[in-house]
Amino acid sequence: LDIAQRRHFLDIINREADRLSRLVTTYLDLQKIEAGMMRLTVAPIDVAGLVDESLEAFEGAAVDKSITLARDLDPAAPTLTGDRDRLLQVIANLLSNALKFTPKGGTVTIKAIPATLPGRGEAVQIDVWNSGEGIPPDKIDLLFRRFSQIGEGRTEQKRGTGLGRVFSREIVELHGGRIGVVSEPGLGASFQVVLPVGGP
Repeated sequence: LDIAQRRHFLDIINREADRLSRLVTTYLDLQKIEAGMMRLTVAPIDVAGLVDESLEAFEGAAVDKSITLARDLDPAAPTLTGDRDRLLQVIANLLSNALKFTPKGGTVTIKAIPATLPGRGEAVQIDVWNSGEGIPPDKIDLLFRRFSQIGEGRTEQKRGTGLGRVFSREIVELHGGRIGVVSEPGLGASFQVVLPVGGP
């Protein structure tokens, strides 16, 4: 094998090792949540900074697939109170899925706007939208179930365990928020996270 081939295979090994490490960490975190042992470290969070840090982490993956990463932040979006590291994990899970289901040359956009959360008042809504094929209506209810796969009819490389979405839902709900999906086949999908400004 020449140097380029070796580097290529090493990159694959590193990516798979990282993926497995994230999978194990997510599973252990879910066990903590179910056991009531997950503790959030809350502090004020600048939404723009949260979004920018999230996007920076996926710039390389986006370039590899010729996907455009974009941000659309409403200056009126208020500061959040929450666990920055956990919310970064949530957005990372959503961005990872968005890139997975976005074709070459497509777009993934993070949007943040002021919102209102029933029973909690002022909130921030963070949307992660992708220009992929969308999610069939009969699959949406499966999205936040463990080990559910919405990739029927799609390539194997797009299928996953669903643990990242389940983890994201749990973390958002620990913050007193909610997470949902808006999608139409052929028109992409938008995962929407609504978090109360006052924190958990």
